[in-house]
Order: sequence, then C-alpha cells, then structure tokens
Amino acid sequence: MAQTDPEDGFDQIMVQSWNSVAQQLRTLHNELSGDRARRRERAERAVQNERYEQTRRQQQSIRLEQWEMDNRERLDKGFDSTLNATVLADGDGWRKMRDSSLLQGWMVADQLEGNDPDYRRQIIEAKARLKDEWSKRHPETHIDAAADQLTNHVNITYTDQSPALQATLNAFNTAGVPVDLQRVEDAQAFQAAHGDDATFFVDSRLTGQWTVCFVKLE
Repeated sequence: MAQTDPEDGFDQIMVQSWNSVAQQLRTLHNELSGDRARRRERAERAVQNERYEQTRRQQQSIRLEQWEMDNRERLDKGFDSTLNATVLADGDGWRKMRDSSLLQGWMVADQLEGNDPDYRRQIIEAKARLKDEWSKRHPETHIDAAADQLTNHVNITYTDQSPALQATLNAFNTAGVPVDLQRVEDAQAFQAAHGDDATFFVDSRLTGQWTVCFVKLE
C-alpha cells in the first residue's frame, strides 16, 4: 500500500476547507440577496398600499363632500318651503302658531342664515316677524335665547373610526347640529353597555338615544 505524502494530505485538507468556506459564502450570499429582495418587495408593496390608501381616502372625501353638498341643497329647499308655507305666508294666520312652532321657525331661519345667500331677504323678514310675535307673547324673554335652549345637541361616543360614523357626523354637520365626539378607550366596557357589535352610541337631545353596530356580511 502506497504511503500518502504529508504535503498532499495537507493540500487536500486545505482544498476541502476552502471549498467548504466557499460553499458557506455562496449560501450566505444567496440568503442575503433573497433577504434584500424580500425587503425591496415589502417596501414596494408598502408604497403601493400607501398610494392606494391615499387614493381611496381622496375618493371617499370627494364622495362625502358631494353627499354633503347634495343634502345641504335639499335641506335648504325644505327649510325654504317650511318658512314660505308658515311665517312668510300671506295674512296673519301664522300668528296662531304655537310657541314651539315659532321657536322651530326661528331655528330653521338660523340654519338657513349663511348657507342660503339667495334666500337672505326672506330670512331677514321671517326672523323679524318671529321676533315681533314672540315679544308680544313673552316680552320678558328673547326668541333667540329661547330657541337656543331647544336646539338639538348630540353626544357621540365611539370605539373606532368607521365610514358609518363619518357619514353620521356629516349628516349632523349638514343639518347644522352641534356634536360632541368622544372616543372610548375601554372598548370592552363600551360593548358591555351597548352590545358586542356596537361601534358608536348617539345621544340626541331631540331624537333620543341609538346605537350603531357593525354588521358582518357573509
């Protein structure tokens, strides 16, 4: 049996060692390359998601603004018709209106003021008539102060922002109803009080209380 040359044995060991190191380096390089590619893909997806979300928010904002404009116009037309048919009607029949109706008429005129410039002359006339009639009935009080006490006010408590909450806020804003908005930190306590699917709770001075729940579509 031939005897192995020590130098040949050493060379073989070095070659094997270098081959092992080279293999490990190639594996590490591939892993690093894959990691960089994954990070790059995640960054690209994050940018795309942000662009999509920004576009979605812009589109939603445009839709909500359009909804508010459309509803504001319909609301103003309804208010105009109410005043035309009551306080601004010919004759003195409107003077037989109840006190509560006079106050409601004042509130309607207030809602129109600043929102319906084409109706400004009629608003001034309506408020003058209402103020005059109220002073005759209640000389000790002012109609604007009495109406303020009846103005609707809404308190909304919620757990998370949602399209339904935003739509509700826009509706109240369109109607000129002041809203106090408060976020609840303890969602479990809120749901225990209002239901497991409750997302926000409305307490309205004029229309009472109601809860909005999340409905999962199958």
